[in-house]
Amino acid sequence: MIRLIAVLWLFCAALAHAESVPFDADHWTIDGKESRFEDYRGRRALFLKDARATLKDMTMRDGVIEFDMAFPLERGFSGVQFRMADGQNYEEFYLRQHLSGMPDANQYSPVFYEISGWQIYTGARYCTPVTYTDNDWMHVRLAIAGSRGEAEIAGNVVPIAELKRDPIDGTVALYARIAGARFANFEMRPGPVALRTAEGKPEERPRDVVEAWDVSDPFDEKLLDGNLEFMRALHWTRLQTERNGIANLARLTGTSPAANTVIARLQFQSDKATTRKVRFGFSDRVRVYLNGKLLYAGDDGYLSRDYRFLGSVGLFDTLPLLLRKGHNELLFAVSESFGGWAVIAQFVDP
Repeated sequence: MIRLIAVLWLFCAALAHAESVPFDADHWTIDGKESRFEDYRGRRALFLKDARATLKDMTMRDGVIEFDMAFPLERGFSGVQFRMADGQNYEEFYLRQHLSGMPDANQYSPVFYEISGWQIYTGARYCTPVTYTDNDWMHVRLAIAGSRGEAEIAGNVVPIAELKRDPIDGTVALYARIAGARFANFEMRPGPVALRTAEGKPEERPRDVVEAWDVSDPFDEKLLDGNLEFMRALHWTRLQTERNGIANLARLTGTSPAANTVIARLQFQSDKATTRKVRFGFSDRVRVYLNGKLLYAGDDGYLSRDYRFLGSVGLFDTLPLLLRKGHNELLFAVSESFGGWAVIAQFVDP
């Protein structure tokens, strides 16, 4: 019996050891501008700068990912990508190195077609103030269970109230952009996990917000400067909005220089000629048409107004709509550059 217990203990210890993944070329595929394996402050580390290291031959749906991080408190973004379907579609959690202690010191966001939605998923449900150390090691633990998760950074617990992508068994990657970061002592334990944080209340949808849109195939934004007859040939797909009322247009397609714009369309009947108001938000640029007439053009892209402007999406703009009796068509032509491709609209009394 004692011998059996000893064998089981050794077996469990071997499994625990097997969960630790060394930083070397045999275990990681590295892409990007700058990377190296090195010793840093007593630990074997992987340095990344504008680069990503993807774990080889291991996947995870639910489970725990742990590692140590060290970075300068300079403008930079570093973290972990998980449940990766491929290099363009995954969940991510990252630290904003230059915003230590600020409300948006870190961020959870889904990524669709390489478009992160941090301008869509904002506020306390997606970011938590945590103070970071400057160029010294911090321990990071990420736990994923179904549609929820939580991170622990240097002892500070950060709940992830709702994961936005469908859960899949996917690979894991570490990455760092701009300032660069070091990683050490990586471990991954796939399997069921009990989260420490309680499940929070569901996000509230704004009253009378549009809940679904017809969205076109992407096209070149420059086409909006000419004859709009091309719109007649567009193909349309129905898209439901997020719980916060925002339509994440990247759920349907990615962008390219020649296909960076879609139209989000609403068609409805009015029993009389009347005036209504629509409150709306968008990212990054929009042109609003009612029954073929251009009503509004705006740019809410990142840093488009001043060096602090983030371009977060919300119900920040209002337009009066002169509706005709019968059929009406309201179009939002939305163009994307960076940070979230989105539209939201809410009809209000005049």
